[in-house]
Amino acid sequence: MTNIYVASIVRLVFTYFLWIMIWANINTGIWMLENPQRWIEWFHAVRCFFPYIALIIVMLFYSKNARFKKSGPIQMWIVYGIICCLSSMASLEPLHALYWAGLYICTLVVLRSMLLNGDDPLERSANLMEITWWITLGYIAVIVFITRDAIMSGVLSESAYSHFSGSQEIIGVGISRSSGIARFAAVISLLALVRTFYCIKVAKTFYIFIFVFCIFLVYKMQSRGAILGLIGGILFLIMIQKFHSRFIIMTLIALVLTTFAFDPQNAFEEKALEYLRRGQDNEELATMTGRTGSYARGWDLFQESPIIGLGGLADRIHLDWEHIHNTYLHTLVQGGILGTIFFILGLIMGWRSLFFLLKYREFLSVQHRKFLIEAGVILVFFTIRSIPECSGSSFGVDLLIMLASLAYLQILQEQFLFRNQN
Repeated sequence: MTNIYVASIVRLVFTYFLWIMIWANINTGIWMLENPQRWIEWFHAVRCFFPYIALIIVMLFYSKNARFKKSGPIQMWIVYGIICCLSSMASLEPLHALYWAGLYICTLVVLRSMLLNGDDPLERSANLMEITWWITLGYIAVIVFITRDAIMSGVLSESAYSHFSGSQEIIGVGISRSSGIARFAAVISLLALVRTFYCIKVAKTFYIFIFVFCIFLVYKMQSRGAILGLIGGILFLIMIQKFHSRFIIMTLIALVLTTFAFDPQNAFEEKALEYLRRGQDNEELATMTGRTGSYARGWDLFQESPIIGLGGLADRIHLDWEHIHNTYLHTLVQGGILGTIFFILGLIMGWRSLFFLLKYREFLSVQHRKFLIEAGVILVFFTIRSIPECSGSSFGVDLLIMLASLAYLQILQEQFLFRNQN
């Protein structure tokens, strides 16, 4: 019995080590292979293959027969990834495109094998949600520590947006821009807010501190997409948390009153507009910081291969490393109409699972109610963010955070239906 218990623990730890390997690919890529010389450059070069190593481990040691009981977002996005891999052959740089499309497939296949090879997929998916929370918190903690001087400059009076609007490197890799840092902070603030409702009293102070500090980070970064997503997530919580809505509303009122307290000249409206403009003129604001031009070029690119697209990172490769800041146009240029259909189907299935489970959440345990609401705020946040940014359409932080939530929703709905049918 002891040997079986130890073996199951080892298998569990090893499984989530694979998820950490996937995360370890963030902020690296095959460009690191060009001319590595220092040890840190070699390390980053090796990191770019971690997801592929994880896939090989899964193929060698995990059952290939593990399947979800019903179609859901994970299967839909796997099909989208396969289409992107196939269409990469039409790219100007097919190997480069295939590498990025392959990362997408690696992530989804490893995730599926991790969750379905075991006695309790639901418990595994809940653990994956927990691990993803701590990894995300760890990322934002490291970024804050490294860039603390820029973030804390001027505290409330000065924005940190200008410090993070361009590319910066630390230990040989680029760090997130303001929108990326704000994304981390907004996600953590929403999850921390949810956890204040479900944690023991001793932990409430910790989560409230995390929530307030991450709100401060979002404020400093001036990322409009993150701000809108954060507002959407909080409104979602107000709608579904009947017994805690007053607390949330009181918190929001307190934040607004605090803002007015730092504004003795009653110039709040002017300052708010100035804050949202980020120093931009009317033309820059009207073009969404140049996004509309990228959208036009992206649409022209989509028409070159409208059915199956041009493969992974098609915008970067074909538009001289320009990035299309819209999820759905991004899926069109990478996977064409066919790939986009499966991508959107996956997102719709995730929302369908969320609405279904919210309807019956009173029948869930407290723990699974907490994870359900966490998955909900994640889905709300990234669905809103999907319009001014790319969320889930290619390998990256957004995809990893979203997948943990989508997989949890899919497995929870499957098990809920199965138990009620029997």
